[in-house]
Amino acid sequence: MTGVRRRDERRIRTLSETELFGRLSPAELAPLLERCREVRFEPGDLVFSAGEPSRGLFVVMSGRTRAFRHGSDGREQIIHEDGPSATFPEVAVFDDGPYPSSVVAVEVSELLFLPKDEVRQFCVNHPAAALAALRLLSTRLRRTTRMVEGFALRNVSQRIGEYLLNQARERSAGGELPMEFTLAHTNQEIADSVGTVREVVSRSFTKLQQFGWVAKTGRRVRIQNYAALEGYAQGEDYD
Repeated sequence: MTGVRRRDERRIRTLSETELFGRLSPAELAPLLERCREVRFEPGDLVFSAGEPSRGLFVVMSGRTRAFRHGSDGREQIIHEDGPSATFPEVAVFDDGPYPSSVVAVEVSELLFLPKDEVRQFCVNHPAAALAALRLLSTRLRRTTRMVEGFALRNVSQRIGEYLLNQARERSAGGELPMEFTLAHTNQEIADSVGTVREVVSRSFTKLQQFGWVAKTGRRVRIQNYAALEGYAQGEDYD
């Protein structure tokens, strides 16, 4: 019984830390415990593929996952990455469509799985969760809009600048931004994120260093002029 209690406590804690369910009390979340199950994925394991019928919602308990699509030329485009307390894919849960992207485990990952119908009924019964879903979907839409805008209106070096700023922000945890950090991704992974190829990423890093805004040794990066890099990433042209 102790093991079951600890398992349930962990599941409740995971759900309460998500944006989707975080405004609900443990008592309100308790019914979901009977509906969810834990699944484990090793690095490189496919969680699901783009185009498959949506079965339900995943919640990251530990580890990290990556959503991606392949273009007609076979090139991979990373859509987003998710760590602990993230949920995905909300769109497919609520619109009855197939999974919009493929998702793979980047690290050993433990996920909670909630069947689609259970999530939808829970939102009907708990308006706070329904409103949270709307906020979350709106956030996803804004992120997609920024991605499309970046591809259409900014060059690769500007998109690399935005990537570096996002890396710094992710490490801030609401505090002061770190000006020096280790990149979480290889040049190939960065290329897959910003819609280019590895060689162009390397040239873009060289350009940012020539501007004097960034210093880079291996995967260790230091932002030397945050304001200039931010302006460039937002579309200011220094070329």
